[in-house]
Order: sequence, then C-alpha cells, then structure tokens
Amino acid sequence: MTPPLLTSLPHTPALPELRDIHLPDAVAWWPPAPGWWLVAVIVITLIILLPGRIKKFNRRRQLRKENRARLDEVRDQLQQLHSQYLQNQNPVALCSGLSVLLRRACLSLFEHADVAGLTGKAWLAFLDRQCPLSPPLSASADLLLNTPYQPITSIANNDALQLHHQCKKWLEYQLVKHA
Repeated sequence: MTPPLLTSLPHTPALPELRDIHLPDAVAWWPPAPGWWLVAVIVITLIILLPGRIKKFNRRRQLRKENRARLDEVRDQLQQLHSQYLQNQNPVALCSGLSVLLRRACLSLFEHADVAGLTGKAWLAFLDRQCPLSPPLSASADLLLNTPYQPITSIANNDALQLHHQCKKWLEYQLVKHA
C-alpha cells in the first residue's frame, strides 16, 4: 500500500531520479579568512614589540626613581646646610656648601662629561642655561666662585641667604624638570 501523500501527487517522470538531501562539505581550516590573517599579524607584531617597550618603560621608571632619590637627598642636604648656617652664622660655610651641592646635583642630573670640567664663568653660564631664574645665579658669581677663599667677615649674611634662596629655587626647578 502506498502512502496517501504519494497517491495524491501527479506522477512526474523526474521524481524517481531525485537523490536524497546531502550536507555541504565541511569548511576547510586552510586558508584562514582575512580576519584571522589580520589577528595573526597583530599578535606577531605585539610579540615582537612588546618586550622591548616593557623593558624601555621599566628602565625609564627606574631612572626616574633613582633621580628622585638623588634629588631628595640633595633637598635634604640643602635643608641641612641652612640649619647649620642658622646655628653657626657662618656665611662662608653656607656658600661653600651650596657650591659643592650645586656641583653634586649637576653631576647626578646631567652628563658627567658636560659638567665635570666646568669652572669659573663657564660653570655659571651652564647653571644659568639650565634654569631661567630671575636674577640668574651668575649674579652671585663672587659668592659661588670665591667664597671658599674669603674670611668669614667679608661676606654679608644677607648675600649668603640670597644665594641660598637662589640655589633652592634652582634645585626645585631641577626637581620638577627631572622628576
């Protein structure tokens, strides 16, 4: 007995020749779609560039940390010089200490070859180029350059305090600039 559905259909000659429904072939994994090529290029680029960037970032962070530590030490030494001056009232010691402190700070902040050999007016010009102070440090040239060779009574306390203030401003500028 034939099913009722087949009996109600008109007989077509091509019906017996039809094949069963078949599924399409599976999608091949190669070659990948263009989006996967783009992802692969990005991942390879990151693998190549990222370690260098991380290393550079860590190196900069370490240098900043070291500079901050050095400059904090310089700030503490500046405060210590001022405290010693207030106790002893010795302007020669204050000016000599400020000169040494500026030299030490410059050696830690700038290239050693650029700073180490500077003396006299070249040293003062270097200090003035590094910070736009008003008045410039070169205005206190005698105090910075000649103080260690002067007797205590030849230097006015106001001049020594003014030099201290200028050096403090110069160092604070460098702290901000190199932080």
